[in-house]
Amino acid sequence: MNIKPHMFVPVVSIIIIFLVVAIVSSIEGIQIELYKFNWEGVDGITNIIMTIVTMTLLFGIWQAKETHDESTKARKQSTRANDAEILRWAMDEMSKRKGDIKLVTNAYKQELQEVMNKSFPDSKGSFGTDKSRMEFIKEMQEKATDKDKEKLEKFYKAVEDITGENWDDGVKTALHTEVSIIMQRMGYMALFSLISKQHFINLWGPMFLACWYSIEWYIKNERKELGESNDNNCETPEEFIEIFEEGGNNSDYEGAFFRIHLETFVMECENKLPLLLVNNERLKFGRGPK
Repeated sequence: MNIKPHMFVPVVSIIIIFLVVAIVSSIEGIQIELYKFNWEGVDGITNIIMTIVTMTLLFGIWQAKETHDESTKARKQSTRANDAEILRWAMDEMSKRKGDIKLVTNAYKQELQEVMNKSFPDSKGSFGTDKSRMEFIKEMQEKATDKDKEKLEKFYKAVEDITGENWDDGVKTALHTEVSIIMQRMGYMALFSLISKQHFINLWGPMFLACWYSIEWYIKNERKELGESNDNNCETPEEFIEIFEEGGNNSDYEGAFFRIHLETFVMECENKLPLLLVNNERLKFGRGPK
């Protein structure tokens, strides 16, 4: 006979009652006269049954809790393993592009050096290394004279005019086909928690900043060609994520879209990374402090 789950408790209760009656009846000197049962007897039997049912239900709840806890533990372990696997994949993808990223950032730094030489012709510095550029700009900032501030403002403006139009074809190809695309994809995955956002920021945040500062001119030029605004219409990454999250209605969005996930993830990196680290990266690429 197949007993369905919802019949388990009453069947067990009936079996237990019969066993109790049989055991009591078998004890010498005890006779059970069922014909003398009244409503008090029925009430007593009912109380016994309810006690048994309650104990059975409590046991079932306890068993269900144990099963749920084990299931939750296994699910968490599986999720962590999957997250770690995806993060390793993302790290491998980023590692494959290190050469292309270095190619692009070096091309930008070379042009930045030329801008610095023109902006500060009286300086004896060569500006050929990250350290020399950082130290020179920091010194200019610390002097804080009106003349120095004016020079720095003109320099920051000249940096914004870097276009990379004269870069070698190999650098441009790496920029178009590798660097901007992979950074866009990884930025999207991190923004929407398809990979661990905080771990990815900790590991690759500085590289994202370096890439963005080197290729921002390219992103903005492409948006201009596509007729898009360079304003993404969102003041924070959280606002952008809310618009483009799964199931969201983003049909009314009118801001920039070309490589927008890269730009938004860079904003997230600037917000989540230590300010000193962010400003050091900005100094390396001729940007003013945040």
